[in-house]
Amino acid sequence: MVGGSHWINMKPVLNTLIDRGHQVTVLVPSSSLLMNISEPSHFRYEPFNVSVSVEDVEESRNNFFQFSMYEMDHMNYLQIYIRAAELMKTQLQIVLKILDGVLKSETMMKKLKEGNYDLLLSDPMHPGSDLVADILGIPLVFSLRFSVANNWERLCGQVPAPPSFVPGAKSKLTINISVIMHFLPELS
Repeated sequence: MVGGSHWINMKPVLNTLIDRGHQVTVLVPSSSLLMNISEPSHFRYEPFNVSVSVEDVEESRNNFFQFSMYEMDHMNYLQIYIRAAELMKTQLQIVLKILDGVLKSETMMKKLKEGNYDLLLSDPMHPGSDLVADILGIPLVFSLRFSVANNWERLCGQVPAPPSFVPGAKSKLTINISVIMHFLPELS
């Protein structure tokens, strides 16, 4: 269950699994923006209905883009925190409706249980994947690190985080690699 850029990031992983002989089923909510179940694919799509519209998902995404690209740099930390919390609340409501589309559908849960899957590959953006994996009695693997500087995954999920000179994701720190290489010749 993914959408947006998370789907774009996961597709190569799924295609690699198929190339290595695995069968892949992709759950597709009716509110998906990028997942096209009619496109030719090596994996099987399993569509399900949700009580949130494509327009609601798109509006939430656009509000996040507006905030992160145009508003955030002109706000103080408190304003950023409050606005981010509002956006996260809206996103969480959407994600919970998508999760309900799976968990509250007897048909979908029956199909998933009868599918005898070995693994649930999901995205950290979708809380509830752990619940679905637990109900199905299968391991869960997250496909993407998403928190600022990967702190949630590193501290909460105990994901390895080797030291690096590359700024953490979403830290808004940019750096010229050639400058680093100049000052750290042992790395070049």
